[in-house]
Amino acid sequence: MWKYSVIDFSRCLGLFVCALLSMFFCEDIIYDQLHCSIFVCANMLVCLLAVWTVNRMSPFFLFWCAYVFIFIGGRFWSYLLNPLVDIRAGNFFDTTPLKNEIWSDTIHYVLLFIYAGTLGYCLYPRDREKAERTMEKAPAHDVYVQLTEYAFWPLAAMTLIRSLLAYRNAASAGGYLAMYSGQTQEYSSGSSFFDMIYVTFFAFALTWGTKWQKIRYVGVFALAALINILIGQRGMFGAFMLFAIWLITSYFHISLKKVVPAALVSLVLLYVISMNSIRNAGVNMIENQTPIQLASLFLYDQGISLSVFSQSMEVTGYPVIAYFQSFIPGFSFFCSLFSSVPLESYDVSFQNYLAYTLNSYFFTAGNGLGWTFLGDLFLFSGGCMWVFTLIALGFGLLCHGIEFRSRYSPLCAVFVYAVFTRFMMLPRNSIATVIPFLAYVFIIYVLFVLTANYLQNKQNKKEECDKVEE
Repeated sequence: MWKYSVIDFSRCLGLFVCALLSMFFCEDIIYDQLHCSIFVCANMLVCLLAVWTVNRMSPFFLFWCAYVFIFIGGRFWSYLLNPLVDIRAGNFFDTTPLKNEIWSDTIHYVLLFIYAGTLGYCLYPRDREKAERTMEKAPAHDVYVQLTEYAFWPLAAMTLIRSLLAYRNAASAGGYLAMYSGQTQEYSSGSSFFDMIYVTFFAFALTWGTKWQKIRYVGVFALAALINILIGQRGMFGAFMLFAIWLITSYFHISLKKVVPAALVSLVLLYVISMNSIRNAGVNMIENQTPIQLASLFLYDQGISLSVFSQSMEVTGYPVIAYFQSFIPGFSFFCSLFSSVPLESYDVSFQNYLAYTLNSYFFTAGNGLGWTFLGDLFLFSGGCMWVFTLIALGFGLLCHGIEFRSRYSPLCAVFVYAVFTRFMMLPRNSIATVIPFLAYVFIIYVLFVLTANYLQNKQNKKEECDKVEE
Protein backbone atom coordinates (compact mmCIF):
# COMPACT_ATOMS: atom_id res chain seq x y z
CA MET A 1 0.00 0.00 0.00
CA TRP A 2 1.27 3.44 -0.95
CA LYS A 3 1.80 5.71 2.00
CA TYR A 4 3.52 9.04 2.60
CA SER A 5 5.01 9.57 6.03
CA VAL A 6 5.35 12.88 7.85
CA ILE A 7 9.04 12.84 6.97
CA ASP A 8 8.24 12.39 3.26
CA PHE A 9 5.76 15.26 3.35
CA SER A 10 8.16 17.53 5.26
CA ARG A 11 10.99 16.74 2.85
CA CYS A 12 8.92 17.62 -0.22
CA LEU A 13 7.52 20.76 1.38
CA GLY A 14 11.01 21.89 2.38
CA LEU A 15 12.29 21.36 -1.17
CA PHE A 16 9.38 23.32 -2.61
CA VAL A 17 9.96 26.24 -0.25
CA CYS A 18 13.71 26.25 -0.92
CA ALA A 19 13.05 26.23 -4.67
CA LEU A 20 10.70 29.21 -4.42
CA LEU A 21 13.15 31.17 -2.28
CA SER A 22 16.07 30.41 -4.60
CA MET A 23 14.08 31.56 -7.64
CA PHE A 24 13.01 34.73 -5.81
CA PHE A 25 16.50 35.80 -4.67
CA CYS A 26 18.40 34.40 -7.64
CA GLU A 27 18.47 37.54 -9.78
CA ASP A 28 20.03 39.67 -7.02
CA ILE A 29 22.87 37.25 -6.29
CA ILE A 30 24.11 35.60 -9.46
CA TYR A 31 26.08 38.47 -11.01
CA ASP A 32 28.72 38.46 -8.29
CA GLN A 33 30.81 35.35 -8.89
CA LEU A 34 31.59 34.62 -5.23
CA HIS A 35 27.99 35.06 -4.10
CA CYS A 36 26.73 33.11 -7.10
CA SER A 37 29.09 30.20 -6.41
CA ILE A 38 28.10 30.01 -2.75
CA PHE A 39 24.42 30.34 -3.63
CA VAL A 40 24.41 27.63 -6.32
CA CYS A 41 26.58 25.20 -4.33
CA ALA A 42 24.38 25.61 -1.24
CA ASN A 43 21.22 24.86 -3.22
CA MET A 44 22.80 21.85 -4.86
CA LEU A 45 23.87 20.44 -1.49
CA VAL A 46 20.30 20.83 -0.19
CA CYS A 47 18.98 18.67 -3.03
CA LEU A 48 21.81 16.17 -2.66
CA LEU A 49 21.00 15.77 1.04
CA ALA A 50 17.31 15.29 0.26
CA VAL A 51 18.06 12.44 -2.18
CA TRP A 52 20.42 10.85 0.36
CA THR A 53 17.71 10.79 3.02
CA VAL A 54 15.36 8.96 0.63
CA ASN A 55 17.48 6.10 -0.65
CA ARG A 56 21.05 6.56 0.57
CA MET A 57 23.64 5.32 -1.94
CA SER A 58 21.43 4.97 -5.02
CA PRO A 59 22.26 5.44 -8.72
CA PHE A 60 20.25 8.67 -8.67
CA PHE A 61 22.29 9.99 -5.73
CA LEU A 62 25.52 9.24 -7.61
CA PHE A 63 24.07 10.89 -10.72
CA TRP A 64 23.36 13.98 -8.63
CA CYS A 65 26.95 13.86 -7.29
CA ALA A 66 28.27 13.90 -10.86
CA TYR A 67 25.92 16.80 -11.66
CA VAL A 68 26.64 18.81 -8.50
CA PHE A 69 30.37 18.35 -8.02
CA ILE A 70 31.72 17.84 -11.53
CA PHE A 71 29.86 18.49 -14.77
CA ILE A 72 27.43 21.31 -14.00
CA GLY A 73 28.58 22.48 -10.59
CA GLY A 74 32.30 22.03 -11.30
CA ARG A 75 33.00 25.66 -12.12
CA PHE A 76 31.26 26.95 -9.00
CA TRP A 77 33.32 24.67 -6.75
CA SER A 78 36.41 25.59 -8.75
CA TYR A 79 35.84 29.27 -8.02
CA LEU A 80 35.51 28.62 -4.30
CA LEU A 81 38.92 26.94 -4.41
CA ASN A 82 40.52 29.50 -6.71
CA PRO A 83 38.83 32.92 -7.13
CA LEU A 84 41.04 33.68 -10.15
CA VAL A 85 38.91 31.54 -12.47
CA ASP A 86 35.97 32.98 -14.39
CA ILE A 87 32.80 30.92 -14.08
CA ARG A 88 31.09 32.93 -16.81
CA ALA A 89 33.76 32.28 -19.41
CA GLY A 90 32.90 30.35 -22.54
CA ASN A 91 35.01 27.46 -23.82
CA PHE A 92 37.68 26.95 -26.44
CA PHE A 93 35.06 26.86 -29.20
CA ASP A 94 33.78 30.30 -28.25
CA THR A 95 35.61 32.16 -25.48
CA THR A 96 33.12 35.04 -25.34
CA PRO A 97 31.90 35.56 -21.73
CA LEU A 98 28.22 34.87 -21.24
CA LYS A 99 25.86 37.84 -21.42
CA ASN A 100 23.83 38.74 -18.34
CA GLU A 101 20.57 37.55 -19.88
CA ILE A 102 22.00 34.14 -20.86
CA TRP A 103 23.78 33.81 -17.51
CA SER A 104 20.55 34.52 -15.64
CA ASP A 105 18.66 31.92 -17.69
CA THR A 106 21.46 29.42 -17.15
CA ILE A 107 21.36 29.67 -13.36
CA HIS A 108 17.56 29.54 -13.29
CA TYR A 109 17.45 26.40 -15.42
CA VAL A 110 20.28 24.73 -13.50
CA LEU A 111 18.46 25.25 -10.20
CA LEU A 112 15.06 24.37 -11.63
CA PHE A 113 16.37 21.07 -12.93
CA ILE A 114 17.97 19.95 -9.69
CA TYR A 115 15.02 21.03 -7.52
CA ALA A 116 12.33 19.60 -9.83
CA GLY A 117 14.30 16.39 -10.39
CA THR A 118 14.86 15.94 -6.66
CA LEU A 119 11.22 16.70 -5.86
CA GLY A 120 10.07 14.17 -8.46
CA TYR A 121 12.39 11.56 -6.96
CA CYS A 122 11.08 12.24 -3.45
CA LEU A 123 7.44 12.21 -4.58
CA TYR A 124 7.54 8.70 -6.00
CA PRO A 125 4.91 6.64 -4.11
CA ARG A 126 6.75 3.62 -2.74
CA ASP A 127 4.61 0.57 -2.00
CA ARG A 128 5.60 -0.66 1.47
CA GLU A 129 4.75 -4.28 0.61
CA LYS A 130 6.74 -4.26 -2.62
CA ALA A 131 9.67 -2.61 -0.84
CA GLU A 132 10.18 -5.86 1.07
CA ARG A 133 10.03 -8.05 -2.01
CA THR A 134 13.12 -9.60 -3.56
CA MET A 135 13.72 -10.98 -7.00
CA GLU A 136 12.21 -14.43 -7.44
CA LYS A 137 14.18 -17.20 -9.10
CA ALA A 138 12.91 -17.70 -12.64
CA PRO A 139 12.05 -21.21 -13.89
CA ALA A 140 14.78 -20.90 -16.54
CA HIS A 141 17.33 -19.39 -14.14
CA ASP A 142 19.92 -22.11 -14.74
CA VAL A 143 19.67 -21.56 -18.50
CA TYR A 144 20.15 -17.80 -17.98
CA VAL A 145 23.38 -18.57 -16.14
CA GLN A 146 24.59 -20.96 -18.84
CA LEU A 147 23.90 -18.55 -21.69
CA THR A 148 25.64 -15.74 -19.83
CA GLU A 149 28.64 -18.01 -19.28
CA TYR A 150 28.84 -19.08 -22.94
CA ALA A 151 28.70 -15.46 -24.11
CA PHE A 152 31.43 -14.09 -21.86
CA TRP A 153 34.68 -14.89 -23.65
CA PRO A 154 33.64 -14.11 -27.25
CA LEU A 155 31.90 -10.90 -26.19
CA ALA A 156 34.78 -9.76 -23.99
CA ALA A 157 37.26 -10.44 -26.80
CA MET A 158 35.29 -8.97 -29.70
CA THR A 159 33.83 -5.98 -27.92
CA LEU A 160 36.19 -4.45 -25.39
CA ILE A 161 39.64 -5.67 -26.34
CA ARG A 162 39.16 -5.15 -30.08
CA SER A 163 37.47 -1.78 -29.92
CA LEU A 164 39.54 -0.29 -27.12
CA LEU A 165 42.86 -1.35 -28.59
CA ALA A 166 41.73 0.08 -31.90
CA TYR A 167 40.98 3.36 -30.16
CA ARG A 168 44.33 3.29 -28.44
CA ASN A 169 46.14 2.69 -31.74
CA ALA A 170 44.25 5.57 -33.33
CA ALA A 171 45.11 7.86 -30.45
CA SER A 172 48.78 6.78 -30.52
CA ALA A 173 48.97 7.50 -34.23
CA GLY A 174 47.17 10.78 -34.37
CA GLY A 175 46.70 11.93 -30.82
CA TYR A 176 43.53 12.02 -28.77
CA LEU A 177 41.64 14.04 -31.38
CA ALA A 178 42.24 11.32 -33.97
CA MET A 179 39.39 9.40 -32.37
CA TYR A 180 37.00 12.21 -33.27
CA SER A 181 38.16 12.89 -36.81
CA GLY A 182 35.18 10.92 -38.10
CA GLN A 183 32.73 13.55 -36.92
CA THR A 184 33.44 15.64 -40.02
CA GLN A 185 32.57 12.80 -42.37
CA GLU A 186 29.22 11.74 -43.73
CA TYR A 187 26.89 10.05 -41.28
CA SER A 188 27.04 6.27 -40.98
CA SER A 189 25.52 3.81 -38.56
CA GLY A 190 27.31 3.29 -35.26
CA SER A 191 30.05 0.70 -34.78
CA SER A 192 29.38 -0.02 -31.12
CA PHE A 193 27.11 -3.01 -31.67
CA PHE A 194 29.39 -5.48 -29.91
CA ASP A 195 29.94 -3.05 -27.05
CA MET A 196 26.19 -2.81 -26.61
CA ILE A 197 25.87 -6.61 -26.59
CA TYR A 198 28.59 -6.89 -23.97
CA VAL A 199 27.04 -4.28 -21.68
CA THR A 200 23.68 -6.06 -21.94
CA PHE A 201 25.18 -9.42 -20.99
CA PHE A 202 27.12 -7.61 -18.27
CA ALA A 203 23.71 -6.59 -16.90
CA PHE A 204 22.45 -10.18 -17.27
CA ALA A 205 25.42 -11.45 -15.26
CA LEU A 206 24.82 -9.00 -12.42
CA THR A 207 21.10 -9.85 -12.41
CA TRP A 208 21.22 -13.65 -12.67
CA GLY A 209 24.85 -14.76 -12.82
CA THR A 210 27.01 -16.56 -10.30
CA LYS A 211 29.52 -14.74 -8.14
CA TRP A 212 32.38 -15.78 -10.42
CA GLN A 213 30.54 -14.54 -13.52
CA LYS A 214 29.91 -11.18 -11.88
CA ILE A 215 33.58 -10.81 -10.96
CA ARG A 216 34.73 -11.57 -14.50
CA TYR A 217 32.29 -9.22 -16.21
CA VAL A 218 33.11 -6.41 -13.78
CA GLY A 219 36.83 -7.15 -14.24
CA VAL A 220 36.63 -6.64 -18.00
CA PHE A 221 34.69 -3.44 -17.35
CA ALA A 222 37.52 -2.24 -15.10
CA LEU A 223 40.11 -3.14 -17.75
CA ALA A 224 38.19 -1.18 -20.37
CA ALA A 225 38.01 1.82 -18.05
CA LEU A 226 41.76 1.65 -17.44
CA ILE A 227 42.54 1.54 -21.17
CA ASN A 228 40.24 4.49 -21.73
CA ILE A 229 41.97 6.66 -19.14
CA LEU A 230 45.36 5.82 -20.69
CA ILE A 231 43.95 7.16 -23.95
CA GLY A 232 42.74 10.26 -22.17
CA GLN A 233 39.02 9.53 -21.83
CA ARG A 234 38.29 10.18 -18.16
CA GLY A 235 34.54 9.67 -18.36
CA MET A 236 34.41 5.88 -18.44
CA PHE A 237 36.89 5.52 -15.58
CA GLY A 238 34.96 8.03 -13.49
CA ALA A 239 31.72 6.20 -14.24
CA PHE A 240 33.35 2.92 -13.22
CA MET A 241 34.44 4.49 -9.93
CA LEU A 242 30.86 5.52 -9.21
CA PHE A 243 29.62 2.05 -10.19
CA ALA A 244 32.18 0.45 -7.87
CA ILE A 245 31.12 2.70 -4.98
CA TRP A 246 27.47 1.80 -5.53
CA LEU A 247 28.20 -1.93 -5.86
CA ILE A 248 30.43 -2.07 -2.78
CA THR A 249 28.14 -0.08 -0.48
CA SER A 250 24.88 -1.63 -1.69
CA TYR A 251 25.74 -5.29 -2.08
CA PHE A 252 28.79 -5.83 0.08
CA HIS A 253 27.49 -3.49 2.80
CA ILE A 254 30.88 -1.87 3.37
CA SER A 255 30.69 1.39 5.30
CA LEU A 256 30.68 4.57 3.25
CA LYS A 257 33.35 5.97 5.60
CA LYS A 258 35.71 3.28 4.31
CA VAL A 259 34.77 3.76 0.68
CA VAL A 260 35.06 7.58 0.47
CA PRO A 261 38.84 7.76 1.22
CA ALA A 262 39.49 5.11 -1.44
CA ALA A 263 37.30 7.06 -3.87
CA LEU A 264 39.22 10.28 -3.20
CA VAL A 265 42.54 8.52 -3.77
CA SER A 266 41.16 7.08 -7.01
CA LEU A 267 40.06 10.57 -8.06
CA VAL A 268 43.59 11.88 -7.54
CA LEU A 269 45.00 8.97 -9.53
CA LEU A 270 42.41 9.62 -12.23
CA TYR A 271 43.61 13.19 -12.61
CA VAL A 272 47.33 12.40 -12.49
CA ILE A 273 47.07 9.52 -14.99
CA SER A 274 44.87 11.51 -17.38
CA MET A 275 47.28 14.44 -17.26
CA ASN A 276 50.03 12.08 -18.42
CA SER A 277 47.90 10.27 -20.98
CA ILE A 278 47.93 10.41 -24.76
CA ARG A 279 45.37 13.17 -24.60
CA ASN A 280 47.83 15.54 -22.91
CA ALA A 281 51.03 14.22 -24.49
CA GLY A 282 53.65 16.94 -24.59
CA VAL A 283 51.65 19.23 -22.30
CA ASN A 284 52.82 19.73 -18.75
CA MET A 285 49.81 20.91 -16.77
CA ILE A 286 50.71 19.89 -13.23
CA GLU A 287 54.13 21.46 -12.82
CA ASN A 288 54.34 24.29 -10.25
CA GLN A 289 50.71 23.76 -9.23
CA THR A 290 49.52 23.45 -5.64
CA PRO A 291 47.05 20.66 -4.73
CA ILE A 292 44.28 23.27 -4.38
CA GLN A 293 45.07 24.71 -7.80
CA LEU A 294 45.10 21.24 -9.33
CA ALA A 295 41.72 20.46 -7.81
CA SER A 296 40.35 23.78 -9.05
CA LEU A 297 41.76 23.16 -12.54
CA PHE A 298 40.22 19.69 -12.66
CA LEU A 299 36.78 20.91 -11.57
CA TYR A 300 36.89 23.89 -13.92
CA ASP A 301 37.87 21.68 -16.84
CA GLN A 302 35.07 19.18 -16.12
CA GLY A 303 32.58 21.98 -15.53
CA ILE A 304 32.66 22.94 -19.19
CA SER A 305 29.15 21.47 -19.44
CA LEU A 306 27.83 24.65 -17.82
CA SER A 307 29.12 26.82 -20.68
CA VAL A 308 27.98 24.23 -23.24
CA PHE A 309 24.45 24.44 -21.88
CA SER A 310 24.54 28.25 -21.90
CA GLN A 311 25.73 28.37 -25.50
CA SER A 312 23.21 25.75 -26.58
CA MET A 313 20.40 28.11 -25.54
CA GLU A 314 21.71 30.84 -27.85
CA VAL A 315 21.90 28.63 -30.95
CA THR A 316 18.78 28.06 -33.05
CA GLY A 317 17.82 25.89 -36.01
CA TYR A 318 18.75 22.51 -34.54
CA PRO A 319 18.19 19.63 -37.02
CA VAL A 320 14.80 17.96 -36.83
CA ILE A 321 16.34 14.51 -37.25
CA ALA A 322 18.20 14.94 -33.94
CA TYR A 323 14.89 15.31 -32.06
CA PHE A 324 13.62 11.95 -33.33
CA GLN A 325 17.00 10.26 -32.97
CA SER A 326 16.89 11.04 -29.25
CA PHE A 327 14.03 8.55 -28.85
CA ILE A 328 13.83 6.34 -31.95
CA PRO A 329 16.73 3.90 -32.38
CA GLY A 330 18.32 4.05 -35.81
CA PHE A 331 16.13 6.93 -37.01
CA SER A 332 19.04 8.95 -38.43
CA PHE A 333 20.42 5.84 -40.13
CA PHE A 334 17.15 5.22 -41.99
CA CYS A 335 16.97 8.90 -42.92
CA SER A 336 20.44 8.64 -44.43
CA LEU A 337 19.25 5.73 -46.60
CA PHE A 338 16.37 7.71 -48.11
CA SER A 339 18.06 11.10 -48.28
CA SER A 340 19.09 12.33 -51.73
CA VAL A 341 21.83 14.40 -50.11
CA PRO A 342 24.45 12.75 -47.88
CA LEU A 343 23.83 13.58 -44.23
CA GLU A 344 26.67 15.17 -42.34
CA SER A 345 27.21 14.35 -38.67
CA TYR A 346 25.97 17.81 -37.68
CA ASP A 347 22.67 17.08 -39.46
CA VAL A 348 21.75 14.31 -37.02
CA SER A 349 23.22 15.37 -33.68
CA PHE A 350 22.60 18.26 -31.30
CA GLN A 351 26.17 18.30 -30.03
CA ASN A 352 27.77 18.24 -33.47
CA TYR A 353 25.40 20.92 -34.73
CA LEU A 354 26.28 23.14 -31.76
CA ALA A 355 30.02 22.65 -32.28
CA TYR A 356 29.74 23.26 -36.03
CA THR A 357 27.67 26.41 -35.50
CA LEU A 358 29.97 27.90 -32.86
CA ASN A 359 33.21 27.20 -34.69
CA SER A 360 33.13 25.27 -37.94
CA TYR A 361 36.94 25.48 -38.28
CA PHE A 362 37.55 23.75 -34.94
CA PHE A 363 34.84 21.21 -35.71
CA THR A 364 36.32 20.34 -39.11
CA ALA A 365 39.74 19.97 -37.47
CA GLY A 366 38.30 17.17 -35.35
CA ASN A 367 37.55 18.96 -32.09
CA GLY A 368 34.43 18.16 -30.10
CA LEU A 369 32.44 20.18 -27.61
CA GLY A 370 30.07 17.65 -26.10
CA TRP A 371 26.52 18.21 -24.92
CA THR A 372 24.45 18.07 -21.76
CA PHE A 373 21.14 16.58 -20.72
CA LEU A 374 20.00 20.07 -19.73
CA GLY A 375 20.29 21.07 -23.38
CA ASP A 376 17.94 18.23 -24.33
CA LEU A 377 15.37 19.32 -21.76
CA PHE A 378 15.62 22.94 -22.91
CA LEU A 379 15.04 22.03 -26.56
CA PHE A 380 12.22 19.57 -25.91
CA SER A 381 10.50 22.05 -23.59
CA GLY A 382 10.61 24.70 -26.30
CA GLY A 383 12.41 27.06 -23.93
CA CYS A 384 9.39 27.20 -21.60
CA MET A 385 10.42 27.01 -17.93
CA TRP A 386 7.11 25.47 -16.87
CA VAL A 387 7.40 22.64 -19.38
CA PHE A 388 11.08 22.25 -18.48
CA THR A 389 10.13 21.91 -14.81
CA LEU A 390 7.45 19.30 -15.54
CA ILE A 391 9.87 17.22 -17.62
CA ALA A 392 12.49 17.41 -14.85
CA LEU A 393 9.83 16.37 -12.32
CA GLY A 394 8.90 13.38 -14.47
CA PHE A 395 12.57 12.50 -14.85
CA GLY A 396 12.95 12.22 -11.07
CA LEU A 397 9.79 10.13 -10.76
CA LEU A 398 10.91 7.78 -13.54
CA CYS A 399 14.38 7.29 -12.08
CA HIS A 400 13.03 6.42 -8.63
CA GLY A 401 10.43 4.12 -10.16
CA ILE A 402 13.01 2.09 -12.09
CA GLU A 403 15.33 2.00 -9.07
CA PHE A 404 12.53 0.80 -6.79
CA ARG A 405 11.30 -1.89 -9.16
CA SER A 406 14.82 -3.16 -9.84
CA ARG A 407 14.66 -4.88 -6.42
CA TYR A 408 12.13 -7.43 -7.68
CA SER A 409 11.85 -6.92 -11.46
CA PRO A 410 14.57 -8.57 -13.60
CA LEU A 411 13.88 -6.19 -16.50
CA CYS A 412 14.32 -3.07 -14.37
CA ALA A 413 17.45 -4.56 -12.79
CA VAL A 414 18.92 -5.18 -16.25
CA PHE A 415 18.04 -1.61 -17.24
CA VAL A 416 19.79 -0.18 -14.16
CA TYR A 417 22.98 -2.20 -14.66
CA ALA A 418 23.13 -1.72 -18.43
CA VAL A 419 22.56 2.01 -18.44
CA PHE A 420 24.49 2.91 -15.27
CA THR A 421 27.62 4.36 -16.89
CA ARG A 422 25.63 6.21 -19.55
CA PHE A 423 23.35 7.57 -16.84
CA MET A 424 26.33 8.86 -14.84
CA MET A 425 27.60 10.68 -17.93
CA LEU A 426 24.20 12.17 -18.78
CA PRO A 427 25.06 15.64 -17.39
CA ARG A 428 27.84 15.65 -20.02
CA ASN A 429 25.92 13.87 -22.74
CA SER A 430 22.63 13.60 -24.59
CA ILE A 431 19.53 11.58 -23.83
CA ALA A 432 20.13 10.06 -27.28
CA THR A 433 22.85 7.91 -25.66
CA VAL A 434 20.34 6.44 -23.18
CA ILE A 435 16.82 5.97 -24.57
CA PRO A 436 17.69 4.29 -27.92
CA PHE A 437 20.22 2.17 -26.03
CA LEU A 438 17.53 1.02 -23.59
CA ALA A 439 15.34 0.09 -26.54
CA TYR A 440 18.09 -2.18 -27.87
CA VAL A 441 18.64 -3.64 -24.40
CA PHE A 442 14.93 -4.42 -24.17
CA ILE A 443 14.99 -6.23 -27.52
CA ILE A 444 18.03 -8.28 -26.50
CA TYR A 445 16.41 -9.00 -23.13
CA VAL A 446 13.24 -10.34 -24.78
CA LEU A 447 15.21 -12.51 -27.21
CA PHE A 448 17.39 -13.78 -24.37
CA VAL A 449 14.43 -14.72 -22.17
CA LEU A 450 12.53 -16.35 -25.05
CA THR A 451 15.60 -18.39 -26.00
CA ALA A 452 16.20 -19.44 -22.40
CA ASN A 453 12.54 -20.45 -21.91
CA TYR A 454 12.59 -22.41 -25.17
CA LEU A 455 15.70 -24.31 -24.10
CA GLN A 456 14.25 -24.90 -20.63
CA ASN A 457 10.97 -26.25 -22.04
CA LYS A 458 12.91 -28.47 -24.43
CA GLN A 459 14.94 -29.81 -21.52
CA ASN A 460 11.79 -30.37 -19.44
CA LYS A 461 10.15 -32.34 -22.27
CA LYS A 462 13.26 -34.46 -22.65
CA GLU A 463 13.26 -35.24 -18.94
CA GLU A 464 9.57 -36.15 -19.08
CA CYS A 465 10.18 -38.50 -22.01
CA ASP A 466 13.06 -40.14 -20.18
CA LYS A 467 10.81 -40.75 -17.14
CA VAL A 468 8.08 -42.27 -19.34
CA GLU A 469 10.58 -44.63 -20.97
CA GLU A 470 11.78 -45.76 -17.56
